[in-house]
Amino acid sequence: MSVHLIEEITESNADIWMLDIGFVETNYSQFRRKKVDQFLKSRVPEIQFEHRDGNPLYVINRDLNMSISYSKNFAAIIVSQQNCGIDIQTKDSQIEMASHLFITENESQFIQSKSDLFSAWSAKETVYKLLGGKLSSIKDLQITSFCKGKMKIVSDDNQYDVIVNDHQDFVLSYCLK
Repeated sequence: MSVHLIEEITESNADIWMLDIGFVETNYSQFRRKKVDQFLKSRVPEIQFEHRDGNPLYVINRDLNMSISYSKNFAAIIVSQQNCGIDIQTKDSQIEMASHLFITENESQFIQSKSDLFSAWSAKETVYKLLGGKLSSIKDLQITSFCKGKMKIVSDDNQYDVIVNDHQDFVLSYCLK
């Protein structure tokens, strides 16, 4: 089974890929990791990375940063010299039932649809990854604006501009800092 490139985005400081990596019922996480490894080695041959204790990829190159996200059969990868975070979220999950865990009352003004809810989750997850998961709660990230594919999120007086791409089957968001 091959990896299908859905979209490639080239920013001034990053390369971003959205992939359909297919579905295999047995040992799915190992299959996803292997497909992403192969894809990265073919697209960014100068990148060096390794798996540690079965966890996600770690970039060995000191001048490159990477973030990877999976949701169902989709994967998203960002590689940059800047700190970066990426998240992909399929729209078939039960995100509405968990919204009270990540949306504050003040932020609810930005949520006009189920798609907005997926966008908010994905954007917050992106910044959470960019910060290395060093927050006690994803609610610590505050949405301050959301307009036309860009969400502004604040944490500890730092502002993050998150790009949000809303596709039919999934939401992709990424941030460089």
